[in-house]
Amino acid sequence: MLDFLELEETVGRAWHRLAGDTRTWPRYPDAAVLLEDVLPVLSVCFRGFGGERTVQLVPARGKTSQHRLKFRQRMGLGEEKLIHPARDEASVMLPPVLDLMPEQSLNLDLYVWLAAAMAVMPLQPMAETDPLKADLALLDAASALEAQVLKTFPGLVDRYSRLCRALLSERRRGSLPRVEGLLEDRIIDLLRCGAGLAPLSAGDDLPDRAPAGYLPILPVPLWPNAVVREEWAGRQEVDQPVGSSEADAQAAGRHVAIREKDSAAKGERSPFILNRFEKILAMAEMVNVDRPADDSDDHDASAADELDEMVLGERKGRPAAKFRFDLDLPPEVLIHSAIEAELTYPEW
Repeated sequence: MLDFLELEETVGRAWHRLAGDTRTWPRYPDAAVLLEDVLPVLSVCFRGFGGERTVQLVPARGKTSQHRLKFRQRMGLGEEKLIHPARDEASVMLPPVLDLMPEQSLNLDLYVWLAAAMAVMPLQPMAETDPLKADLALLDAASALEAQVLKTFPGLVDRYSRLCRALLSERRRGSLPRVEGLLEDRIIDLLRCGAGLAPLSAGDDLPDRAPAGYLPILPVPLWPNAVVREEWAGRQEVDQPVGSSEADAQAAGRHVAIREKDSAAKGERSPFILNRFEKILAMAEMVNVDRPADDSDDHDASAADELDEMVLGERKGRPAAKFRFDLDLPPEVLIHSAIEAELTYPEW
């Protein structure tokens, strides 16, 4: 009854009710479908749709989305991570859980649709640097992919129509700037076309370049992205074995990583300096820190889940955490007398 006297707890609960749960897409936990439960079926479907045998189906990781947030989202989140389906030459990355639709059958249909779409989608890199042109290219690619999938697999027409109708009822963007609103109208028209409904927008003209303050569109879960990985030369060095620990035995999430580019500055032993005065502010996307040993706690490894992209690098030299053992016998153990036996061999 006197909980209101705990000011910190009271304010925290009020803040959580106001801005704690402000994600863009709704969630329906009761209708959730786990990827691990349907992975054997999806693997057969993907290869039956014509997907490559060497491609693996793996869970996708959340990445920061640059779409425009509402006021409550900006206060509570600052930025939003979305798990969007994508594929590259070696992997098909699917959301580990689908709870976007209010019915479990719709979430399962979304998995099947993504398997079919990523089995036939072309892996073309995005060459546009302007954000508006990049969004328009994404919509054109999504429209072409939709037509290709439905033409190749006519049995998915009804399933795709149900998914589009469900997404139309779940996608609520609110008030947007003019150009972003026009892009959102095109997305709604594409979904209405997939659902068998008439378009609503008049097709207003768009500027040639993105205006100031333009933010990209909110991704549509029906339309996966194509990711092209760069190829690197093979390594000649042999990986050094590492010791095992209890944390290694625990189950860990799967991460998709890329190899670090070779550069002359990679081998520099640059110090990492922290200034304790808060008046000096700095921001950097990458700092080359010399870490000869992993001296952080085991629970700090969870910081990898917060990374949008993980890059694997290679360090020259042996890590300082390795130990060198002296295998010479102590003097009291040595036997100086000659070995006597029926058959002896000379010492090496």
